[in-house]
Amino acid sequence: MQKPEYQELHQAVQSNTVLDFYCKKVKDSSAPIIGEIFTLALTTGTTGDLKACIISHKSFLSAILGADIPGLNLATRDVYLSYVPLCLLWERVILYKILVSGASVAFTDINSVDFIDDIKYFKPTLTLGIFKLLEKIYDGIQEKIGKSSTASKMIFRKAFNSKLENFQKNGNLESLIYDKLIFKKIRQTLGGRMRLMIAGATLYRKGVVEYLKIVLSCEILQGYGSMESLVTCMCSMPGDTCSDHLGGPLSGYMFKLKKTKGLDFEGSEGKIFGELYLKGEKLFSGYYKGSSEYLDSEGWYATGDYFSLNPKNLAFEFIDSKESLSTLSNGQTVSIQKIELVARESPYIESIFVSIKHSCVLAVIVPNQVYLSKHLSPNNVHLSELCQSFSVISSVFRDLERVMKHFNLKPYEKIQAIYLEPETWISEELISPTLKLRRKNLEARYEKVFEKLLLSIGTFEYN
Repeated sequence: MQKPEYQELHQAVQSNTVLDFYCKKVKDSSAPIIGEIFTLALTTGTTGDLKACIISHKSFLSAILGADIPGLNLATRDVYLSYVPLCLLWERVILYKILVSGASVAFTDINSVDFIDDIKYFKPTLTLGIFKLLEKIYDGIQEKIGKSSTASKMIFRKAFNSKLENFQKNGNLESLIYDKLIFKKIRQTLGGRMRLMIAGATLYRKGVVEYLKIVLSCEILQGYGSMESLVTCMCSMPGDTCSDHLGGPLSGYMFKLKKTKGLDFEGSEGKIFGELYLKGEKLFSGYYKGSSEYLDSEGWYATGDYFSLNPKNLAFEFIDSKESLSTLSNGQTVSIQKIELVARESPYIESIFVSIKHSCVLAVIVPNQVYLSKHLSPNNVHLSELCQSFSVISSVFRDLERVMKHFNLKPYEKIQAIYLEPETWISEELISPTLKLRRKNLEARYEKVFEKLLLSIGTFEYN
């Protein structure tokens, strides 16, 4: 028999009035008022300028209670792998939920040389699937398959296609035979127990998410959120056989898409698209010592991110963020992230930052040191010297042209000049906690480089 206060809480959960329930319970004068500031969370928002979001006790509590991501189903046997800083609100919210459920948390660092060994040791069941991690796993699998025999490749391809066909029919990611005989070793690289990853709304190389679902037998849900929206406000569902959308809104938010005049997106024909606006009590309380006009006259918050809505399944698809779009002198809208996404298909590229100057597409590339040294430097020349070699730069650029041609980039989308950067971007000044590029800071850092690249465009042209 439940105590009266537990019955009251249960009723509040069922009726979605948990916040009102807790507000009534705050009677002690020393307890914080539900609308007071709980924490400040740094973000670059829609402008690229660093600022602090004001997060109230009410909003944060809403995020914790509302973070019932489909498929999460936390239990004491679960182990959550935490590898991003706790300044990320998602980490703080999920850790609270983990502790309440009685599950465990394993802490590691994605930039550590022991990262993979840590995963194997902790055997996590859940983690945050940021694009850098997913693509690192994907590239590692491709590298191992590439080194295997022809017969092994054929067997792997047959097993993959069989599982993929079964998944597309009924949403089942498991195969008793293939998982045990073919995919077990791949699953063991992540500890062998991974059942769920939650990935953010960013641009992934086509097929990466679906591919990892199959070979890892692991649900990879894609969602969208920000500091301003208090973690996740939309998310896909387990068993969904389509891997290119973010599902629909979670409870506590109102959505609308507002079309920007003169802005069209290729591939959005027949769909509703525009900038995403949010409204609801779960939103942040404004920017600390910033403008109070962060909402429009009707109380809507402009996210600065563009989405399309598919009328067939009412699911949202991420297009791009405002800061990654550039309009050229010919009126064409170019997605910088799309160009970077395509460029990362080159094995020579570890990281890339694209900028458009005077309608010219330029790029700073951190090369894949292992691949570069193996194929272009048999004598183990230092990376800093390789990055200054014109023959090396030319070789990387030729391969980049191959990739851009293969993915049918338009002439105005193609990178016209490159600079090789020997130092990996690891500082918080250049990379966010989720390993996204801080574009404004990178623009400032390479301002002189881009000026020189504009003058060298003719030297990067090949037949």
